[in-house]
Amino acid sequence: MATKAVSNCINSTVWTHPLTLLFFTPGRKLNADLSGMQGNLKSINQTLFSELASLKEKGASEAKLVAKINAMAKNLTEEVKEAKTQFRDQISKLQSAVLTMNCELEDAKHNRTGTSKRICCPKGWFPFARNCYWFSNSEKTWEEAKLDCENKEAHLAIITTYLEKMFVVQHTKPHNFWIGLSFVNRTWKWVDGTAYAMRRIDWRPQEPNNFSFLVPMESADCVHIYRDGLWSDEHCQYRYNWVCEMEAKG
Repeated sequence: MATKAVSNCINSTVWTHPLTLLFFTPGRKLNADLSGMQGNLKSINQTLFSELASLKEKGASEAKLVAKINAMAKNLTEEVKEAKTQFRDQISKLQSAVLTMNCELEDAKHNRTGTSKRICCPKGWFPFARNCYWFSNSEKTWEEAKLDCENKEAHLAIITTYLEKMFVVQHTKPHNFWIGLSFVNRTWKWVDGTAYAMRRIDWRPQEPNNFSFLVPMESADCVHIYRDGLWSDEHCQYRYNWVCEMEAKG
């Protein structure tokens, strides 16, 4: 009888002890929390995946749009370039036609025919030996002067004979004038690409010396007619007057 009472007491203690309740209750709550977190993470992952896919699709669309715009801009640039080239060609042809017409009018006015016709140069240009020469009143760098002559359908003067040199000097003294000669790849060349054969008579004493008094630390690769009529090399960025040359009409 005493043994049964003890047994009942123990069983009662085991199933109703507070520690047992504390042990099982947190475990179930933790499992529930973990399950909830897993659900939340899964939902977040799905949302992120959907957003990334949307952004990727949007980015691809934007990339296609940018590529299309770039292609259109390139085509437009090429069309504008072509139009400018055609416009310059038309202007050049028009200028040539006007010059030829003026020359023919001058010949008719003075009853010149055949070999008696004079060579014809644009207004402000000077004729010599089937060529026309223009002498600037302002100053530019060598490259700027070269470009200006090209815009006039001409080139910086290429002086190949003594008589031509004397004619040009008559118009340049007492000033300094760029001509179309420069030092390129260790060779003196004219702007048309032909090589210059060195002639001592063309140059000032001790020239060319590849030295610039104006820019001492840099090379002097461009040629100008000095105010005394002889040639000197100078730094190409210095500013001088310049001489343009073109073939005469008629």
